[in-house]
Amino acid sequence: MDSSSPKDINHANLAIAAYTSHPIDQQTWYLDIKDCYERALRLCLQTRKEELLNHIKQELFNALKNADKDDSHLSLSLAKLLDDVGIDRDISNEIAGILFKKGSELMGHSHYNPARLHFDLASKKFKQCDNEDAQFNCLTLLVKCFEEEGDARIDESNAVANTFYAQAIQAYRRVPDSYRETYNIDSLIKALRTKLNITGKGLLDEMSKFSIPITEDISSLIEPSISYVSGQPTPEDALLHFCGLAHGPEYNQLLNQARESLSNNFLSSLFGSSHYSSDGRLTAVVPSVDILEGEESNNNQRALLQSIYQTCGFHTTLITQGQILPASNKYNRSIDLVDTC
Repeated sequence: MDSSSPKDINHANLAIAAYTSHPIDQQTWYLDIKDCYERALRLCLQTRKEELLNHIKQELFNALKNADKDDSHLSLSLAKLLDDVGIDRDISNEIAGILFKKGSELMGHSHYNPARLHFDLASKKFKQCDNEDAQFNCLTLLVKCFEEEGDARIDESNAVANTFYAQAIQAYRRVPDSYRETYNIDSLIKALRTKLNITGKGLLDEMSKFSIPITEDISSLIEPSISYVSGQPTPEDALLHFCGLAHGPEYNQLLNQARESLSNNFLSSLFGSSHYSSDGRLTAVVPSVDILEGEESNNNQRALLQSIYQTCGFHTTLITQGQILPASNKYNRSIDLVDTC
């Protein structure tokens, strides 16, 4: 059949009927029934079958209201489907209320991850209804889920707890400005930062420590550096030479080496990295390299910049150990000799 010829509307009707002929229950929903109902909804939108669309929407909403309390995923999946298709604006507040209640029940049983998913979507739905008070309540419970799970996991791993505290802080940043002063949000964030710093220090002790020694022969750097400050007529002349001893690497050199390092490092395309200071503060988060994106993508630019920092650090170490310290030791010995004389 010519693809440009008019479509038979009855074919769409038959497809919609077939897609929605299956019962909605937790045994079959995750197999392919969810996809069937989504196709049915989108076909209704394409063919402008508003009455049928509303019928299917009501069927899904009834299933959401009657979802088994022991199945936390079905209610969330039904709500997400209605939200993704964008046909739930008239029932958003009711959906948000169901999600909020379900999230609270899950949180009460310490099922933090599904509780957070419910609160997160409920917050979005309440925002669509301009119900800022309810949205704020969702966000505060979302924060509480992160914080409580961090507290519960701290004995297991400081690194895990640290991650939850960081996510709690990020969730607080979503609180509308009108609530921040009233509920002292900045002080609450400060308290979370204290926990973040404590677990940050703790996670450093949990990390395996290793160092990469300089294996190449640096005598070619050491001897000229010593000679450069030796044999000067006065200590001042030696100091002047010492100040002009070493120059850092050029940016283009660092850039080219960083690019080569990323292209040769397969793991950089699989894993990102987090960098911490000696006191446990998170100083940088570097995403994994996306090999399908160009160098100009935001994530790849961040990864490239961090590789430049690391390359510069290596060169700095090499210059310090191979030039500055040997020349400094020679200069200091010369000064001691002059003082002795």
